[in-house]
Parts: sequence; C-alpha cells; structure tokens
Amino acid sequence: FLPVWFLGLTLLFKEIRGEPVRGAVWWYALLFGYATMTRTHTIFMPLVAAYAYFLIRSSWKKILSTVFILFIVGQLINLPWIIRNYRQWGIYLPYTATFFTIYSDNNPSVKSANNNGATPKPGEEGYVPELEKAIAAYDVPVMERLAKQETVRWILKNPSSFLLLGTEKILHFMAPNRERGVWAIDLIQEALKKQPKAQLSPAAEHFVEETAFAAYYLVLYFFFFGLVWVARSWKHRSQVSRHSLLVLGLCFSFYLAEHFIIYPERKYRFPLELLMLIVASAFINFLIYDFKPFSQD
Repeated sequence: FLPVWFLGLTLLFKEIRGEPVRGAVWWYALLFGYATMTRTHTIFMPLVAAYAYFLIRSSWKKILSTVFILFIVGQLINLPWIIRNYRQWGIYLPYTATFFTIYSDNNPSVKSANNNGATPKPGEEGYVPELEKAIAAYDVPVMERLAKQETVRWILKNPSSFLLLGTEKILHFMAPNRERGVWAIDLIQEALKKQPKAQLSPAAEHFVEETAFAAYYLVLYFFFFGLVWVARSWKHRSQVSRHSLLVLGLCFSFYLAEHFIIYPERKYRFPLELLMLIVASAFINFLIYDFKPFSQD
C-alpha cells in the first residue's frame, strides 16, 4: 500500500514543482486506484489530485476530468472484488469497510473509542431485531441495508454524541500512550504461538516495544513543533513548499476523517507517521541550521 500511494504522491509533487509528468492523470488513476484496492484509506485521492491541480491553477476542465478519471479507473481496478461480491450477495459492495462495520462503531452502545464492534443488545437503545437476525444468518444484503439506515439515523439523532465519539477516536488513534502493544510484535507472537521457541524472547520483545514507543514519541512531538515552525515561516516559504504542504495536509485531514467514523486501529496510523516526519523534518532542519541562540548574527 505505502510504496504505491507514495509513488503517486511523488509524481503529484513533481507536477507541483512544475516538472512535467507524462500521462500523469493515468498514472494517478492506476497508482491510487491500486492503493485503494489494497487499503480503502486512499479512496479520497481523486479529490486530493484535483486540489493539487486547483492550487497550480489548472483549468476547470482538467480538474473535473481528473476526479472523473481517477474514480472510474479506481472502480475498474476494483472490479474483480465488486463482481465477486455481486455474484455472492447480489448487491454493489465495493470495499470491505462496509456499513455494517461502520454501524458497529457508531451506535448508542458504543461508549468509548475502545469499544470495538459493539452492536446494541436486546433492551439497549438502537437494538434492531431484524439486524440481529441478519447478522446471525450472515444475510449481507439485509445487514448492509439496515446498517446504513441505522448509522444515518443515529448520527442525525445524536450529532453531539457522534462528534464526541469521533473526537475520542482521533485522540485514541494518535495518542502516545501504552494502552496497546506494538501491533507488529503482537501479530508475530500470535502467528508463532504454536512454535514458542520461534517467538521473540521477553527481553527482545521488551526492547523492540520500547524502541517503537520512543520512536513514536519523537515523531509526534517533533511533528507538533514542526507545525508551529511551518506556521511561523509560512509567509517566507516558497509557493511550491506551501502547495506541497497543503496537499499533505489534505491527505492527513481526509485520513483522520475516515478514522473519525471507523474504529481507530493504531496499526493503520503508520502511513500518517511518515507524513508527520515530513513536517517534523522542517523543525529539525531549523534546529540544525537556523537555531543559533548564542550567535551574534
């Protein structure tokens, strides 16, 4: 997912710098479409590419055609999955983050960001007997229809609860606490549970976990300092730098908006950490080259 998504972003930044990219829109369609098939997180990229063209003052024809081409080609790349789901259940189901998944994370029974996949039980607000029957029978068409209906109903009926829960999800998603272990280690240990001798030793596991937590602390706090430094130096930055940062910011915002709705599993934070490093590097660059508190100059 990451090499494909970042290759597309690299080509987009080349265009922002004024460097021509032959067949750029079609490359974006293929790269971002394949990335989205791999991980649904980049479904917003048609809008990001259009925004980049808006910043560099491309024609409205090119902006609108970019959105159209990226969306259509992305759907074509995803066509095998769409056909498989239609043959299986007779409905249009393009991605795995279905409305049932969204409803399980956005309903009256979910009281905190950590309450993953809790659908209302009998007697609780939001309980739908037909939905429970559909879940038990794995009746996907009925599950999708009712889950979409109940998700929209809950959000419209409880907008303050939705906004509060979404905010908690983002804070949980980005938090540097140790509420959960390091997901990569957890998966390795789980996969090797039948081969205990092949698992990481307690000492090695502890060392890798501590290293991972320390790395995220550095990324997060240097990112915050970087945001302040970028804001202070905004007027003095080149147009290319400002446009590139705005495009990164839009990717970041869309990515967080997705996790405002779906369950904030921290293993999906890693792509954001790489984007955060770009902003953090601006502050590190300032510390190395421009921060001279004892200089007379």
